[in-house]
This record gives sequence, C-alpha cells and structure tokens, in this order.
Amino acid sequence: MKRIVLAGVVALGGLSGPAFAADVAPVFVPPPVAPPPAPVRDLYAPSGYVELFGEAAWNEYDDVYNPWIGFGGAGRANVWHGTNFSTQWDAAGDFVYETDEEYYWVGSLNLTGHASWRNPSSHLIGGFVTLSHMVDDGYIAMGSIAGGIEGQMYLGNLTLYGLAGWAHQLWGTYGGSCSTCDPSYRMSVGFARGAARFFIGDNTKIEAGIGVISGDIEGSNYDVTALTWDAEIEHKFDMSPLSIFLAGSGHTTSDTDFGDTQRIMAGAKIHLGQDTLLQQDRYGATLEGFDMTHMSWLRLWN
Repeated sequence: MKRIVLAGVVALGGLSGPAFAADVAPVFVPPPVAPPPAPVRDLYAPSGYVELFGEAAWNEYDDVYNPWIGFGGAGRANVWHGTNFSTQWDAAGDFVYETDEEYYWVGSLNLTGHASWRNPSSHLIGGFVTLSHMVDDGYIAMGSIAGGIEGQMYLGNLTLYGLAGWAHQLWGTYGGSCSTCDPSYRMSVGFARGAARFFIGDNTKIEAGIGVISGDIEGSNYDVTALTWDAEIEHKFDMSPLSIFLAGSGHTTSDTDFGDTQRIMAGAKIHLGQDTLLQQDRYGATLEGFDMTHMSWLRLWN
C-alpha cells in the first residue's frame, strides 16, 4: 500500500512540476549598453584664438632711456578651403604711453592676410600681406604695407618657421604736416626671420626667433640695419580653452639715428576650434607674419 501511495506522489509531482515552472515568467536581462563615443574634433573646421595682454617697453635714443607701459590684443582665425589650402586672418594692436612724459602715447593697428598650402604632417608654404597704421598723440602718424613669403616644417613636436619680405611706408605726418607724403622721405626695409617652436606635450609651447631688418629712408642719408629677437612661453590648461603666456621682443641697431626698443608682454588667450596648442600649430592659426612694430618704432624715433 505504501508503495502505491509513494508512486502516486511521485507521479503527481512529475506532472505538476513542469506545469508550475511554466507559470513562472522568465527574467529578461538586457545586454550591457556601450557608452556613447566621445565626440571627434573636426581638425579642418574654422579655428583660432583671441588674446589680451599687458606690456612694458623701453627704448633708447641718443643715450636717453624712455619707459612705456600699455596693453594690447589680437585675434587670429584660420579657415580651410579643402584639405591642403587654408587662409588666416589677423588683427592686432596695442596702446602704450610714456611714463616719463605725461599724456604722450602711441597706438598701432595691424591687419594681415595669409594664404598657404599646408600638409599638417610635414610642411606649410605660403605668403602674407600686412597693412599697418601707427599714430601718437597727434604729432606723428604713418601707414605702411608689408608682404612676403613664409614656410614651416613639422618635425614631431618641433616646428621650424621662416619668413622674408619687404615693408614700405605709404604715407606719414609729422607735427600735423605731411612731411613724408613725398615719396623721397618714405622708409623701405627688407626683413627676414627664423624661429623654432618646441612643444612639451600637447599644451606647453616654447618659441624663440631672430631676424634682421635692413633699409633706408628714400632720398635721405639715413640707412638702418637692425637685429630683432622674440621669445614666448605659453601653456594651455587641459580641457579648457584658456592659455596664459609670457613673451618678449625687440630690435637693436648700432646706428644712433634710430632708437632701440625692447618689449615684454604677459597675457591670456582663448582658443576656439582646436583642443591643444599642438593642434592649433598644425591645423589652426599658426602664422605670425612680420611684426610691423619694429618698423614703426624705428621710423618714430628717426
């Protein structure tokens, strides 16, 4: 009898087990969702930066030292037209006043256009044109134009930069009269500059350059040859568009008819369109052109 009851229980359990399991809904475990891919920067999109700086300058003329302080700014934008041809557009200016002479000031504005053929992995070659205007507190003003060729070589974290060209004074006033409107009193100079930039990582840049300016004031006995120098260190904060920099520049000539001028600047830049300084160098606003400040200040003190 016990065997019959036990067999019945086993049979009943065998029949009811699958039925009970069928009543329990299966648990659905969704597959893991992959995180969205990080956005990829379009290196060929328009890019550039704006900068603001404070500056101190001093010039020596006829054994007299004149100290200056002031401020300035610049904006540079690069636009690609295909994968190799790009243009860059610059606007830069500053305003300084002499601390030894109350209210004596000098202001300048430079506009530059560049066009270049660039392979971001190896080199760049192109040219530029600059229009410059300098004015002081009503005594002297002058307008100039410069043009030349420029090129770069990219060697890992090193960029070599060279340029050469010609600058010419278009017009000028002295003491309110147009004493240099006559072409025979306009300044013309040739110039050349070489520079090296080295990147420590992607966001720290060290740059140093030297150059030469040589020319004369047409129709006069004034000839000038000046050596130029410039240096800059810049650091951009990771995951931020902000960078800070310290820079200096100047020119020296042995001719006492022209003044020597030295400048030091400190400021900040906001970068747009490129994530690192190295990307900005290879794909963005990388060109500098000729610093017309050298010519303007040489002419100012002659």
